[in-house]
Parts: sequence; C-alpha cells; structure tokens
Amino acid sequence: MARQEQERRKYNVTPRAVASIPKYREAGPSGVPDYSALPDWALLKTTEVAFLTGMAPSTLLRRVEAGDFPAPSRNGKDRTWPLKVVKIWAESKAAEGGAE
Repeated sequence: MARQEQERRKYNVTPRAVASIPKYREAGPSGVPDYSALPDWALLKTTEVAFLTGMAPSTLLRRVEAGDFPAPSRNGKDRTWPLKVVKIWAESKAAEGGAE
C-alpha cells in the first residue's frame, strides 16, 4: 500500500484550467490569467508566450530562429520574454494587418 502511495505522489496530476499556463499565475474568472495586470518587465515562459500569440511552442521557436519573432533571454535553462516585448510584437502584427 505504501508503494502505491509513493507512485501516486510521484507525479503532479492536479488538473489546470488551461493546460499551457503555469499554476503560479493568478487566473481570472474565465480560468485564464489576466496578463494585463502584470508589469511590462514580467518574464513569460515559452508556453505562456505561445498561448498569448496563438502559436504552438515549436512554431514560436521556429519563428525566433527565422528572425520573425524577438529572441528570448535565457533564465537558466528556460527561454523567457519580457511581457513588453510580446506586446510590442503583437501590436506591430496588428498594425500590419494581422498575424500570418
């Protein structure tokens, strides 16, 4: 019985409102975090930027390599973007007539 308990505790299986959003972000009534409440210097991980831009994480990284999206900073092993950089990119795409 103790072994089963350890196996069950080994993985975090707690469901999330939105699968790609880390648990530490405060979710609003719709279950999605309110990114407008964050300061512009807040660092977003790849999954969060992909969620905000509507791209898959792999597409996001391909666009970074192609130069179509701002390069991330490295925070240890994580790739992070300041929220302000993502907002500026989104506004420039909106001014161009939308994302591709």
